Amino acid sequence: MIMEEEYTYKGLELTPNVFVDLLIRFFDGKQFDRQTAISVITSYHKQHGGVVKDGKSVVPVFKKATLKMKDCGIQNVGYGTWKLNFREKETTIIESQIKTEYSYSVDKVLGEGNNSVYLYYYDAYKELAEMKGMQSWECK
Repeated sequence: MIMEEEYTYKGLELTPNVFVDLLIRFFDGKQFDRQTAISVITSYHKQHGGVVKDGKSVVPVFKKATLKMKDCGIQNVGYGTWKLNFREKETTIIESQIKTEYSYSVDKVLGEGNNSVYLYYYDAYKELAEMKGMQSWECK
């Protein structure tokens, strides 16, 4: 089982988001049936200080959790049987030296010096203002 110093969901209700996290921790790369997942996760959550209301069915929580994961590698492979292949992809950061030249058009330059302040706006804002007969529009 998972060893943790402090359970992240201590004192919190078993929600679909919590269920998703625990489902990934316990069942990633495995095939399992719905009842086993509900039983294992509910038991673990309670034992570590999480809240599961007495008499409240966890089946809707399971259903919402699996619905949230539909694009994350979970699939229903048979009646009540699921397979989860979430496995977070390892990310490799590749640094490259790319020199990009930008060209900007300048409408007006005021003053001179080593520092600068710039202002820009979207042409659509200017066009809308002009169509409405306004002389100002939103700028950043």
